[in-house]
Amino acid sequence: MIWGGHRFVDLKTLQPEGPSEKEQVHELKNAYPWYELMFAVDKPATVRFIHGFWNAHVYDWKVLETSRHGQYGKTPGKLWANDFTQQPPFFATKGLSF
Repeated sequence: MIWGGHRFVDLKTLQPEGPSEKEQVHELKNAYPWYELMFAVDKPATVRFIHGFWNAHVYDWKVLETSRHGQYGKTPGKLWANDFTQQPPFFATKGLSF
């Protein structure tokens, strides 16, 4: 699904578009999916979207480091099967969370 702050679908051509200077990433910022509707319409597609969404935005699963910028087309990872190490509250992060 092409969606987010830096990506959209041109309704005339039905092709994905976005500013090239933003590397055409997906941005999670002030635009949240309506999961209840998505599940009602197509549950398997919604599950694939959620897996892809997490795969794109969590780039260090050991500490659950996230970025609001997600890359399209990444090879699917282990997602929640990754090892996790509990961090202290408010640890320093590297990503563009918000």
